[in-house]
Amino acid sequence: MCSGEIFDEMDIDRRGSSLIQIRHNLLAVILVVAGSGPICAQSVDDISLSVTLVGTDLIDPVAWGPNKTIRVWAELPSGWRLDAVAGNDANPMSIEVMGGSFYQDAFGGPTSFDINAVLFSLQPSLEWDTFLTIGALTVADNELSQIGMEWDDFESGNPLAINNGSIFVVPTAPQGELQAFTDSCGQTSSGVLIGQFTLLGEGASLMCSVLLQGKDESGAVWQQPIAIDASTDCNSDGILDACQIDASTDCNGNGLLDTCDLNDGEDDCNGDGTLDACQIDSSTDCNGNGLLDTCDLNDGEDDCNDDGILDVCQIDASTDCNGDGTLDACQIDASTDCNGDGVLDACQCVADIDQSGVVDVLDLLFLLEAWAEDGCADLSGDAIVGVEDLVLLINAWGVCEVE
Repeated sequence: MCSGEIFDEMDIDRRGSSLIQIRHNLLAVILVVAGSGPICAQSVDDISLSVTLVGTDLIDPVAWGPNKTIRVWAELPSGWRLDAVAGNDANPMSIEVMGGSFYQDAFGGPTSFDINAVLFSLQPSLEWDTFLTIGALTVADNELSQIGMEWDDFESGNPLAINNGSIFVVPTAPQGELQAFTDSCGQTSSGVLIGQFTLLGEGASLMCSVLLQGKDESGAVWQQPIAIDASTDCNSDGILDACQIDASTDCNGNGLLDTCDLNDGEDDCNGDGTLDACQIDSSTDCNGNGLLDTCDLNDGEDDCNDDGILDVCQIDASTDCNGDGTLDACQIDASTDCNGDGVLDACQCVADIDQSGVVDVLDLLFLLEAWAEDGCADLSGDAIVGVEDLVLLINAWGVCEVE
């Protein structure tokens, strides 16, 4: 038997106005909010909360901005039921929007008992009002009651915080029984609806912590604090992250959706929507500095020939013959490749004017032909062919050697 004071009768507020008389059979529910919970209630781990997306912009986005409507279900084992959604000192009820606020319709109220489907044709947005419930979407056949609930802040679109209150149904009410629904992973599941929430704001997400109580298939009372927070649906798409995570959506294997890593500031330097860490390898980070080459280029790293490849990743003896750290292709012009062979003069035997591999009489004749002019016969680089160039040619006579 549960310990606690026995109340012969207690006034329970229903809809904030009418009073009903509840007798002994509600003792388990009363103890949920009066203290730490009935001693005979068992704590269980095989229940969970599931968030399902009803739709986006179901209320006028022009008037209210971006919005989405979600429903929260208590998933329960077969044969179980839910009787109370509560908050006490040990396990407060806390329901709030991160990055936004709740939509509260002027024709609705804080619970499903305030939602009258007859008004939907006159006030379509009422159907997407924010409210708490146990198993019912409207007032029709709704036996929901409440005690100790302070709704003013919640009805203004602000967080709900309760440490001595509950919405509940009597343990024989049909609406506390399991209903089939499609869960956040697209699978058919069974549970009891505990709330509908329309969240205002781009990227707004729900944080919800409640104390649940009901009965299992044998009639034994169970009780469990449970929560769902923004990290469970980090991208606020109404689908649990766990249902979306695989190699294609969590490329770095950290257990978070890549879209959420990006929202948290993880690097995507080229803005392509893919984490840099998942793109980096020897083909995309040729200099091994931990940054994508495309981002190095955007940051001003050298690509003198505009081929989309960092110069530093192309430089070797074949592309930088003079070893000055600059690609030869970026230095070649008429002044550095006088014979137009695509090789820097500095990397060739300058006295071998005809590039035959030998400094011989043909080179001498070329030099004499160009006397007092500029050109490839200007071995000294003083812009005029003269005695100094002739001396250089004579000293290099024979097999050509690159200096």
